[in-house]
Amino acid sequence: MDKCVAIAAEILPKSTVEPLGATLAATLVPLNPIIHPARMYTLLTVHHKWEPGKTIPENPFFYEQMTELDTQNQLNINNELDDIIRAANANGIPANVPDCYNFLAKTYDGVTGSYPPIEKPTPADLCKLWHGPQYKTFRCPLKQKGDAWEPDFENRYFTEDIPCGLCTYKGVADIFGVKTPYTDELVYWAQKHMGKEYIVDGALKGKDVPETYSPQRWGITTIAGLKEAMGMV
Repeated sequence: MDKCVAIAAEILPKSTVEPLGATLAATLVPLNPIIHPARMYTLLTVHHKWEPGKTIPENPFFYEQMTELDTQNQLNINNELDDIIRAANANGIPANVPDCYNFLAKTYDGVTGSYPPIEKPTPADLCKLWHGPQYKTFRCPLKQKGDAWEPDFENRYFTEDIPCGLCTYKGVADIFGVKTPYTDELVYWAQKHMGKEYIVDGALKGKDVPETYSPQRWGITTIAGLKEAMGMV
C-alpha cells in the first residue's frame, strides 16, 4: 500500500494522497452513486411528482437548484454507507472512507474556495458545497419531448450509478447483514423504470445482478469470501 501511495503522490504532486485501507474502501468511496440517484429520485418523485406518461415543464440545473431535501436524501444514502464501512472495520476489513461532504470538500479545497471539515455535515452544508462555482451550468439528465422534458433512464446517472454504485453498496451491505432501507427504496424505484431487477425481497438477488459490480456478481456472499477475494487470507 505504501508503494501505491508513493506512486500516486508522485503523479499528483499538488494533491494530498492518503491510504483508505483495504481495496474494498475504494469500492465504497462516496461519489456519484450518492450524488446522482438521490437528486434524481427527489427531483422526480417529490419536486415534480412525476409518473410515466407525464412530462416536466423545464430541465432544471442539477446542482444550482438543488435543495436541502435533495441533500438530505444524499446524506440518507451516505449514512447507510457509513454503517457498511463500520461493519467492514468491525469484521477485520480496514476501510478509512470519509463521508461525501468531507471527501469533496477536501478535494476542492484551494481550487474553488475553502470548505472546512465538518464532523457531522448537515443538508445545508452539503447544499452550500453543491452551489459552489465549480458546479454551475450542469442540467439534469432529462430528454426533450416536444416543449417539455421527461426522465432519461438510459442516462449514466441510472445505467452506471445504480448497478455499478448503489447495487455495489447494497451487495456489500447484504454480506455484512447491514440494513439499507433508503438505498433499497431508491433502487426499487429506479429498477422499475429501467426495466431491471436487482433487489428482490430486500436482497440483491434479482436476475440482473450479473450486470452489477457487486460481490454477488462473482459469487461472493460471505465475509470470508470477501476477504479471500481481496487477498486477506
